[in-house]
Amino acid sequence: MDGSPPSGTGIKYVLNTRPLLNFTYTDQIDLLEKLLGKPIYIPAQVYEDWKKARSRLDRTLREIPTTRRDPLDARLFAHLQQARRRFRSNPFRVLRLYEEERDLALEYERDYVGIDPGESEVLAICQKRGWTAVLDDRPAHEFAVAQGIATLGTLEVLIEMVQQGLLLLNEGEHLLGEMRQSWPRAPGGRLNDYLSGRRHVW
Repeated sequence: MDGSPPSGTGIKYVLNTRPLLNFTYTDQIDLLEKLLGKPIYIPAQVYEDWKKARSRLDRTLREIPTTRRDPLDARLFAHLQQARRRFRSNPFRVLRLYEEERDLALEYERDYVGIDPGESEVLAICQKRGWTAVLDDRPAHEFAVAQGIATLGTLEVLIEMVQQGLLLLNEGEHLLGEMRQSWPRAPGGRLNDYLSGRRHVW
């Protein structure tokens, strides 16, 4: 699979770790597939990050007696367990980078502050294939914009879901609230504020 990547046919999306975890923790991978299409594409580094997040939560819950588990942790654990079961039927497609994409990802990670390994792979794939990067960190978003790479963040995904009728606004607000419970740097405000333009996503 070395050499040049194939040219894209239509819009395709590659997810970074945070958006993937947002929809995994809330057990909404099916909803994500309805908007972005099947399969959900992720690079190998994001897959490793996803597995590490699952293992961390597994370890945390094993250390807490069942009777003392925090309700949020128990719910996240149940969602991850369901996602893990679904993974056996391959809801995600792990992308192998072509040689020039690997080189570009290493360059991004080495030369640009704030670009982590998962983001660098997402950005390299999108740069070379003309796909859209789904990511939530501002440095990676700003870098993508400077490079002419199309991006979506979790907030924009939720807005699109509401606009396309996949979610009612109150459902989107509730889902965003659930995501914030496990999203350390989640943006503030109500989803409707972003939908109406009263607040800017980026």
